[in-house]
Amino acid sequence: MPGYDPDIGAELYTTNGETDGHMTNKRGALTITPEMTTCEVAVESVPDDEWTLADCAGGSGFTFPDSEALIQAEFAKNIPLAVDLAKSVQNPDSPVSPVNRTVPDFRPDSFTVSYGDPQPVAVTMRRSLSAKQLRFRINGGSVSVRDLEEWDGGERYGDENDLYFAEYRAKVEGAQPGDEVEVWFTGDKPGTGTVESQHFTYKLEKKSNAKVLVVANEDYTGFNPDYPASVTAPKYAAQYKQALQTAGYSSETWDVDAQGVPHHLGVLSHFKAVAWYLR
Repeated sequence: MPGYDPDIGAELYTTNGETDGHMTNKRGALTITPEMTTCEVAVESVPDDEWTLADCAGGSGFTFPDSEALIQAEFAKNIPLAVDLAKSVQNPDSPVSPVNRTVPDFRPDSFTVSYGDPQPVAVTMRRSLSAKQLRFRINGGSVSVRDLEEWDGGERYGDENDLYFAEYRAKVEGAQPGDEVEVWFTGDKPGTGTVESQHFTYKLEKKSNAKVLVVANEDYTGFNPDYPASVTAPKYAAQYKQALQTAGYSSETWDVDAQGVPHHLGVLSHFKAVAWYLR
């Protein structure tokens, strides 16, 4: 709604045992907590009243002025949000938005580079869609289809806050180094029929059998460190590769300055460990 920046609670600050999470996870309730106006914003909203910034001094910012008018204005501001939340209860995966926001059926976890095959791919999609499938084709060839399975989460993140949407995964198989793989996802939507996600394409750069990925995070084209123009590649990656080889581990190198951030599925998932260094 106007004036609010929507986030999940953990993006603001971490709390333990708060009511929203408990009611969502244990009762399946649709919950939301609007953050109220700060004292400073409230007292300046009506320039000619008795309240000034001095009345907020020493407070937490949430010590609201003892003003019936300001409290009423705060209450009125939250009515549209409360009403639209109530309207959203019957179809929580298609919530009513006071600023006309919509929720897509799919959000693919796209990437452009792969270091292995089979290659896991992932999408966040509505639980209410049936016949959830991965579709892909290699070098523009025939379309292959795989059933999607829900991801049950990693060691730290995953299987929570997913009552209406969830992450689903499958694997692309059969690509060779140099191949271009087009990926998209489909499902059957009640009352609509088959719907599909945006497509994305990745290139299988290599099928690596290495156990370790050396992530060379050297800013050789930037300012930290201030390398001369003659430096066009990581200076220290070879030392890490040699140390790993001495220890009996094969490795590949990922150059952050040239290649960007390695994708967690496209690249990192193909290695047992990562040796990351910053220079």
